[in-house]
Amino acid sequence: MIEKDEAALDAALTIETCRTEMASAAEDWASARIQTLILTHVARRQRLESTNPLLSAAEAYFTSLTCGRYRKLFISEDSKTPELAALLHDEKHDEKTVRPSAMSEGTRDQLYLSLRLAALDQAQSRGVTLPFIADDLFITFDEARAEAGFATLSALAQKRQILFLTHHAHLADMAARFGATRHAV
Repeated sequence: MIEKDEAALDAALTIETCRTEMASAAEDWASARIQTLILTHVARRQRLESTNPLLSAAEAYFTSLTCGRYRKLFISEDSKTPELAALLHDEKHDEKTVRPSAMSEGTRDQLYLSLRLAALDQAQSRGVTLPFIADDLFITFDEARAEAGFATLSALAQKRQILFLTHHAHLADMAARFGATRHAV
């Protein structure tokens, strides 16, 4: 009987030891998991808040070229591969994330123009001033966005040479309203 009591006590002690070790391991796991989630959240927020200079400059151009319709450019990490995205501000004052593949051709052209102009600004900040050459750049833009584009190019013409090539008379006339000199070839 004594052997059975000792065996029962040993079994009870083993069970209690296992419970204690499992509780400790569960606490350690939960603590590590919470730390991982917090660090992931902080890192993601930091990436969103500290956008690279090219993206920040492109964002300002894109907002202007889209007449305020798009307000923010960022790298979305919703999928396995990070990708460029923008916040679309609609008439109801709602914001929606839009990837370039879901944008119209004209809006994509404005996005790529924004990135190109931002890259030129970065080069100029390093002492390299490059001319800007555009060939029928605004053919996919509506009237309001074409005007915003010419206003942007007009401001840039203060810092660099702009050559805008087009065979569309309405675009040439619009460019002239922003001070462009027309040369027929």
